[in-house]
Amino acid sequence: MAANRFSFVSDNAGDLYLTVRPVGIYWDSPQGAYPVEFSALPGIDTGLSVRVRQDAQTVPVIQQPPRGFSYLANLGQSQAWSDQTVDGHYTVQGEPIDDTGIIKAELDIPISTDTVFSFEWNYQAMPAAIAETNIAGHDYFSVALEFANGQDLTWMRSEFLSAGEHFQCPLPWWDQRETHFVIEDADVPSGSWQTHERNVLADYAEAVPGDLPKKIVGVWFIANNVFAKQPGKALFRNLKIQQGGEEIALIPAATRKGSELY
Repeated sequence: MAANRFSFVSDNAGDLYLTVRPVGIYWDSPQGAYPVEFSALPGIDTGLSVRVRQDAQTVPVIQQPPRGFSYLANLGQSQAWSDQTVDGHYTVQGEPIDDTGIIKAELDIPISTDTVFSFEWNYQAMPAAIAETNIAGHDYFSVALEFANGQDLTWMRSEFLSAGEHFQCPLPWWDQRETHFVIEDADVPSGSWQTHERNVLADYAEAVPGDLPKKIVGVWFIANNVFAKQPGKALFRNLKIQQGGEEIALIPAATRKGSELY
């Protein structure tokens, strides 16, 4: 569901099924299938109401994710992410409203010791009320790489933690899969563009236990402000992977003209 109040028009006829995802349980498919061990549990009345209209109605336009990205199926859609042109740069913008959203673009990039992940970001409003290492404070924006071993490493700014700190995600299920690396803190003025270049294997070796990954399979943007519900906004641009003298752009670097890039 992309909002607390949500409407849509079905492209097909047939039975309509509605399910609610509990915290810590994640869908196995874009169709909303739960893990077998959970789907066997009895249903619980949530008090959720549904109205179905058979006639065509004008419905609100659901904000689409940035070009080339889609929302992770296990979390579902939201309206946390959009794209726009800012100062002539193609820019990915996160601005959740009591919402969470992770968008992903699939990649297939072997990693070497010289693989560098570079990006620019501009944190304009920070959503966390306390340190992000706590569940109650785990409101944040980050950019992440997903690896073929099932792990992901996210780079973020924090107003409470110091640059150089890293920690496992405090949320259930994610604590086995996700590691956060703080690379910018309150010593850097917010509201300004900052450029970062990170050696992927060096950061991974420092922050994540176990064998080093061999391949990057996705790039993510993560936004969350469902805990403290404070306003948050962050912009990202010029994401690149550099290795072996080559450069791979992960989002368009060009500006927009109408709906097209040029």
